[in-house]
Amino acid sequence: MKNLLFFCIFIGLLSSCSKPKTITSQKPVLADSLFALKDLSDIDICNTFYDQDNQLFIDKSRKIEFVELDSTYKLLILSSILKKDLKVDDNYLNHYMISHFISKQSKIGDLQPIIVKTIGDDYSSILLIILDSNLKVISHFYLSGGFDAGPTEINDSISSWGEEKHSKIQGDVINSYVIRTLVWTDSRNDTAFIDSVRYKTRILKSGEFQTHKVDSIRYISKI
Repeated sequence: MKNLLFFCIFIGLLSSCSKPKTITSQKPVLADSLFALKDLSDIDICNTFYDQDNQLFIDKSRKIEFVELDSTYKLLILSSILKKDLKVDDNYLNHYMISHFISKQSKIGDLQPIIVKTIGDDYSSILLIILDSNLKVISHFYLSGGFDAGPTEINDSISSWGEEKHSKIQGDVINSYVIRTLVWTDSRNDTAFIDSVRYKTRILKSGEFQTHKVDSIRYISKI
């Protein structure tokens, strides 16, 4: 009887040990240590940083360095954005584009806004990205930059020299202005049209952005 009881216990232990363990995937996190800055606000984000040899610093003193996104974070955070905006695939994103975490902003309920800078061929941007608790992108907003392949022909007489965008975050409001330069292509004179347009964008509790034009002005400049 004792031998039978021992045999049953042994078989039970063997059976429990042989069962495969269930591996639970860990929820992705954004540690504070990834971000050199916290709640970046009230500063012109267009001309803030200094990059050298694919490293990004807060200024030329190089005392504070920003953390580069690895392939995992690129796919989680940037893949859907750049596929839509640039039509680039994940392989191009991982091997030919460089991104850095800039700032972790205050949460909007359960949503996490972050600021990321990305550089690639004919592309440079500073994005405000709203993420849910699983790091799924809810929305994104260009604080500065975007695709820029050089002068673009508007018509037979005028071409655009691109645009420059400046933004300041102030609470749940982003104040931006965009400068566009238009020049004559037929050498009729040595002047350019400069369009300056101001926008106000509100960050909604849903994580979406609501933008309206404030005003605009055009002036003429010598080139």
